[in-house]
Amino acid sequence: DQGKNQSVPFQLSEIQLNNGKIKKAILCFMSDLPPGAKKEFRLVFRRTLSDLNEQVLRNQVSITTRAQEKLVDNGQIKVSIPAPGEYQKLIPPGLKIGNENQWLGYSKMPQGLQILKLKVTELSAGPLFAQYQFEYQFMEDKNFQLKIRLVAGMDFLETEESMTGFTSKDSLAWEIVWNEFRPEFRYCPNRPGGPSDMTKKGYSSFTWEPVGGGDGNPAAQNHPDLPDDQQNLPNGQLPFKIAPYHCWNTWWRGHIAAFWDEKAGLTVGLFIKDFEKWIDPDYPIWGSKDNLSVRFFQKDRFYWSLPLVEGKRSLAVAIYRHSKDVALVNRTNLPQLHVDYLRRWYGWISLNKTKDWILDYGTQKSEHPAFFKSTGSDQGAQDILTTLKRAVGQISIASERTNAGEMTPVHNRRFYEVFTPLFENQEIKLSLRDYKQARALYLFMTYIFMDEDLMPMRNMLSGHPNFLADYKGIPGMAAFLFPDHPEAKVMADHFEKSIALNFRYHIRPEEPAWEAKGGRWTENLGCYNWAALSPTLKTSFLLHHYYDGRNRILQPNISSYADWLLNGLTSPLDIVGGKRVNPPQGAHSRGIPPPYLMNMLGRELQYFDPILSEHILWLTSPNDLGFEPKAGHTDSWEKAMR
Repeated sequence: DQGKNQSVPFQLSEIQLNNGKIKKAILCFMSDLPPGAKKEFRLVFRRTLSDLNEQVLRNQVSITTRAQEKLVDNGQIKVSIPAPGEYQKLIPPGLKIGNENQWLGYSKMPQGLQILKLKVTELSAGPLFAQYQFEYQFMEDKNFQLKIRLVAGMDFLETEESMTGFTSKDSLAWEIVWNEFRPEFRYCPNRPGGPSDMTKKGYSSFTWEPVGGGDGNPAAQNHPDLPDDQQNLPNGQLPFKIAPYHCWNTWWRGHIAAFWDEKAGLTVGLFIKDFEKWIDPDYPIWGSKDNLSVRFFQKDRFYWSLPLVEGKRSLAVAIYRHSKDVALVNRTNLPQLHVDYLRRWYGWISLNKTKDWILDYGTQKSEHPAFFKSTGSDQGAQDILTTLKRAVGQISIASERTNAGEMTPVHNRRFYEVFTPLFENQEIKLSLRDYKQARALYLFMTYIFMDEDLMPMRNMLSGHPNFLADYKGIPGMAAFLFPDHPEAKVMADHFEKSIALNFRYHIRPEEPAWEAKGGRWTENLGCYNWAALSPTLKTSFLLHHYYDGRNRILQPNISSYADWLLNGLTSPLDIVGGKRVNPPQGAHSRGIPPPYLMNMLGRELQYFDPILSEHILWLTSPNDLGFEPKAGHTDSWEKAMR
């Protein structure tokens, strides 16, 4: 550590050898990054360390070997596993887990699986972390691989699973049985909602759900207070599961769960560690499928069920003092537990991830062609730096899709309507220091929206498609504002991939057997169709004409989609001055003339489908109103397009 003149404990992982010498490895070490701090590290020869202070590693990992057992302990969590080697039978329990005081649970493989071989491998062992791999080979070519990693100072155990040869029809799952832990309460995001006692603040103001469920409130109007939300199934299964994504907001499939015993002062939790490593090979559309979801049961015993089915999972098992939950809720007055803190800072926006985000780079001020003919008054009396600081600052207490603050899809529309036009308007007026900070904040949010955690598209295509469009257009806007950014092309390509996927899976193909023309959008014509097209087309237009000349809207299905938009209009109606309108079909819809987006689309199709373009331009005008125009508000895009 250059700043502290300290030697930092480190450890190598994923070592590749060549003739007994290290050819390649990943260097692992611990660090923080306080606000305003700068961290620099230098790799030096050991003989130069004599002049350096040595950094103390707290709660370092200790490893003890006992006969055919390895005991791994970091002072907060301990695990017991079979000693590395090959076995021709299961060694129960395969994994024991506990805290510093006692063993709490163990893993259990399903009965009926005939094992051929179990191989346990030590992947890395040192004071910083210990990592082991279990490889189970069963009859019928079924294979299960489990990796576990315990890191110094962490109150969670990381797990990675990989399964091949299994199908959902096998109805198999391995379990973590908590035989020495008896929780009283349960939690997942959105359970509970707001405080139940407005006269109080903090932990005591919320009604936490009992682990055994309840009858719910027969008079309840909203989730999660309805009886079906509260009741466990007859077999003891709890009403929520662990899965990466299920619509934007859900009370039944979340990425975090926790259970606690107030008398013992102990919480046990589970959260998805790395969304990128949760892989369903079927590539789900809209929401995660149920096949890989982790289920919880409370009846004669409390246990977790982890299905054995083709795919991969990345999880973390947390064990900590319940007082950490109480302290966090008392500080924030939000129904979030310490497990949310762990998920946020060690999974979602971990330093190991964000260290690779390029928020500052050589260029002093980025130069780009001007597009918005806006003035500061168009967006009201706002300061771009203050606005972005507020948006980014809320992440420190946010959970993905729960208490998400400025990160909900609807909030994100301000990047198109306010933030980007305002940035262009004010960038020349900002001091270099303020400009670079505003640029870094905008880029930080860009990386957040490119990440898999909020709305995934690499291993599944999350919905609603109009919400996905709200998120994925922002990297394209960043490429426009900062064309000199080292990853500007990556951002533009990420945006284009989102269009390709949305247009591939959400525009209906032609079906001759049903005499059905193609082109219909998944969402309703009168509202959400335009909500999806708005960020997509605006960003594509901006990149086409003001970034690199590539017309990204020209994807397969674009002509059939535009034809559907055109021919979905009514005959001219007197009540709207002889204009054609969208039929008021679907949620939030009403009979409105097509917004100026239709004219913009016609222009973008001019050299791709000229006849269709001509038809669209014949009945639209660049002077048409925007989608959902606001009285007294100037639409920066509408103004720029004229």
